[in-house]
Amino acid sequence: MNKRFSEALAPLAARMPRAVKDIEILRVAAQLDGENYEAAMDSARREVLGWAKNRAGGPLPPEAWQLQEFDLPRGGRNSSAVRISNDEMDLWALRAEDPDRNVADRAGKLRCPSPRPPREVASDLGLPQ
Repeated sequence: MNKRFSEALAPLAARMPRAVKDIEILRVAAQLDGENYEAAMDSARREVLGWAKNRAGGPLPPEAWQLQEFDLPRGGRNSSAVRISNDEMDLWALRAEDPDRNVADRAGKLRCPSPRPPREVASDLGLPQ
């Protein structure tokens, strides 16, 4: 009897976990105004951390509140952030998972990059450099 390869592997495939797919549902962009762009950006980042704190399943590490890199593995409520900062840019990005209360194995994910524009863009926009 000659089976197709996919048919032969079907029992194994049924036991394997399904691949996780990210599906974008909503994307929001905003522009921050104010006299002090750095302070406005830090304030926005802390607001995002406040949201993530309520869903992280425990306290965020001190590095989070210092707006630095951190990794918080919490089994389905993982949170992490990276920061790249130099003379040309300041990028802080957070990823936080929030399990769906109604659908098993589904989690909302917040991705929040917050860049400081490069000098030439800041200059064109009239932002502090």
